[in-house]
Amino acid sequence: MKGFRRICLFAVVLSIVTGDILTEMPHTVSAADNNISYLTSITEQEVTSITETTVSQQEESNVTQGEESSNIEESSCINETSSYQETSSQVQTTKKAEPTTKKEQPTTQQPTTKKEQPTQTAWTKKNGKYYNDRNEVIPGAIKKGMDISHHQGIIDWKAVKKSDIDFVIIRCGFGDNYKSQDDKYFKYNVEMCTKYNIPYGIYLYSYAMNMTQVKSEVKHTLRLLKEVNAKPTYPVFYDLEEGSQYRLGADTVYSFAKYYCTQMIKKGYKAGIYSSYYWWTTLLTDKRYDQWYRWVARYNSYCGYIGSYIMWQSTSSGIVPGVAGRTDLNFLMYDECEKNGHSKKWIVTGKPTVLKEGSKKCVCKKCGKILKYAKIAKLKPTGHLKKKKVTLKYKEKYKKLSVVNLAYGDYVKKYTTSDKKIATVNKKGVITAKNKKGTCKITVWLASGKTLKFKVNVKKKTK
Repeated sequence: MKGFRRICLFAVVLSIVTGDILTEMPHTVSAADNNISYLTSITEQEVTSITETTVSQQEESNVTQGEESSNIEESSCINETSSYQETSSQVQTTKKAEPTTKKEQPTTQQPTTKKEQPTQTAWTKKNGKYYNDRNEVIPGAIKKGMDISHHQGIIDWKAVKKSDIDFVIIRCGFGDNYKSQDDKYFKYNVEMCTKYNIPYGIYLYSYAMNMTQVKSEVKHTLRLLKEVNAKPTYPVFYDLEEGSQYRLGADTVYSFAKYYCTQMIKKGYKAGIYSSYYWWTTLLTDKRYDQWYRWVARYNSYCGYIGSYIMWQSTSSGIVPGVAGRTDLNFLMYDECEKNGHSKKWIVTGKPTVLKEGSKKCVCKKCGKILKYAKIAKLKPTGHLKKKKVTLKYKEKYKKLSVVNLAYGDYVKKYTTSDKKIATVNKKGVITAKNKKGTCKITVWLASGKTLKFKVNVKKKTK
């Protein structure tokens, strides 16, 4: 009987909450208990109490779901953790372990104010201008693009070509130089961008914790670029956003960025760094980052970064024809030098010698970006003997053998004689005549490979 009463109470409450009116009870229940009039004994106070409890439980459930949704939104801009975990057991023990989904620093900062509902012009172009999710013009935006990885699956690039996407940044892989950490759709995506004449750039997601791993990630990137014969017109970006890297400190992370970007530029690519607004404003604050292209990720209606940046990743919820599901959207920002041409100047970074090549870099006078590196040819060997011959008497020494006008970096490597019975020469170039009349040649060997000849004529002493 008590069980039946509870069932009835629940039925009445459910009817009130959902708006349905319980007009009659099933006949099977009435026959079983034969006490349908019992419903009338439920007091209004009991109904009200149970109703409030039920509504409260529903509200708590909604709050929990909202919190879970918020946690999902604060995940990494380019989520690499799941694929890294699948392959980490296959690599060396020194490989970086898979980070947990909870990071100390969020990859992107969520807006502090409530966003308005997206309009039809959200993240699109209208009347020559790009609009954000509030239907407001994005200052400085000149092109719209997307970044992709294997997470987007097989893309219909013909449909992308017909869309408003102007460029694409393609992930080549992540972490150390292992085949298992190549992006499985990298080759396909590069080939399709080439086929449909879609400009593209490249990025590699970094897990490096030391310089050895940075060098491995450089090799990883260059290997993949070579394998697919990639010719990116946009930069090759180094994706720095792992929470464990943040704890290494600004100097260490800068050394990672410097090595990676320098190697990319030496190979003829533009180089840049991708990271979140949080990292750019708390860790990657050194002005030396200005020499590379800066890509800022911040999921907000505005980027808000104070400083130069070539690209802004604005959302991970973009919709692009030909791409299943959501994808990251990016906007290329106005850059005077990019539009009107860089004012170039060359700076020697390594002086050439007769033994090795030098190096130089091309820098924009306006924006300070390194545009490319180049080698400086070795110097041509020069140098000659101050005197080319000498006449000596038996056992006489000659200490004035000297080479002048040597090219930078060149030096005398050794001396040799053509006939030791007539004259010898030591390591310092001192020539000693022997007790034999005749002529021989002293050869001066330079480090550059050039040789110089010195003639020695030995005569018998006169009484």
